Amino acid sequence: MRVQLFCFSIFLIFIVSCRKALVPENRYPAFGQPQQSVQVKTNNLYFPDFNPEPPLTAVKQLRPSSAPQQKLQVVGNILFVPTKNGKIESYDLVKLQRINRYKIKAKIRANVTVAGKNLLVAKEYGAKSLVLLNPAKNKPVWSAKLGSIKSVPKTAGDRVFIASLYRGIFCLNLSTGEIQWQHKTASQLHTSPAVSPDRIYQITERGNLIALAADDGKIVWQTALLQPGLVDPVLTGDQLICATKNGKVFAISTDGKIDWQFRCRNIVRRAPAVSRTTVVVADEGGVIYALNRSTGRLLWCYDVGAIIGTNVVLGKKYIIIGTLEKKLLFV
Repeated sequence: MRVQLFCFSIFLIFIVSCRKALVPENRYPAFGQPQQSVQVKTNNLYFPDFNPEPPLTAVKQLRPSSAPQQKLQVVGNILFVPTKNGKIESYDLVKLQRINRYKIKAKIRANVTVAGKNLLVAKEYGAKSLVLLNPAKNKPVWSAKLGSIKSVPKTAGDRVFIASLYRGIFCLNLSTGEIQWQHKTASQLHTSPAVSPDRIYQITERGNLIALAADDGKIVWQTALLQPGLVDPVLTGDQLICATKNGKVFAISTDGKIDWQFRCRNIVRRAPAVSRTTVVVADEGGVIYALNRSTGRLLWCYDVGAIIGTNVVLGKKYIIIGTLEKKLLFV
């Protein structure tokens, strides 16, 4: 209840929208084979207990005001959905209904991260592209000119890490917005960094996975994946899960060694979701794959019958995705 009241103070308009369930065909073709395997340690990190198993069915369909933007975010039982018409909508994951929506000025596409009682808003266009917003007052706490941003801000303590499309990786003070360091890259950055207490992991458009020291932004190591990286890396204990444009999903240890890889049927443009035992990833053709987290072995795959436009989110009971047909699907 407290979370919902907080979200109500964040967003300005209350709308509830429910639609009938959509039940697409369920398919399980073996599209790819894993290569190499290794045992993965969790290091006592939290991963969802929900490990989806077939047969799968789309049990709920909701319609946002526009097609969901790439980066879905979950805080507690609340799903935050940036949309292509410049809104950020919130949904109750228990009742499966919309709570509120917040309109970004001038309908600028944005990605959002909850930072305490504030929102970090990263904008694709505009001079001040990173803003810490006080939603209760609808006023910015601070803003920074970082160039075009297509990624999601990540926080660790009192620091913000963000990848700018053309200007590299930035570390800022969360309280003041002051830039602490900048690491310039030779290629564009379409993805969000993965953050640990002492490392920042970023995949570049040229297909390099780089590890930076969190304190000063200096390179610790880098691994060539040989294909453009358009997918946010996901840190799971001592392993990173990432993917490249040619449809390959990689598990890479935090020292830069490739543990296993799996080839999807189509291009992968969105970040996977990881549970205790399973990696769930979606390709551009609308197929969701479940892979064994330790070995990369294909467990099952499922065709949602639509083009997937967002990252995959694992809720307590559902796989959540957004489609380009202006739908949120709960599978």
